[in-house]
Amino acid sequence: EVSFYLTDNLAGEVSWVPNKHYSGVFGLMKLTLNKALPLSLKKVIVLDTDITVATDIAELWNLFSKFGPKQ
Repeated sequence: EVSFYLTDNLAGEVSWVPNKHYSGVFGLMKLTLNKALPLSLKKVIVLDTDITVATDIAELWNLFSKFGPKQ
């Protein structure tokens, strides 16, 4: 399942951060995920678009079962 979220209301949350990255404020938008995503969502894996996954991503997802309640 894929969902898209508008960044218009969240850009102000990170626009104050000094940033010279070519993507501008959008490179920082992952810091606003806690406000953008539904509260019902308990687990998230965030990958940048330039990441290459050379194995089954489920192995990473399964690490969640080893986390404590505050991790």
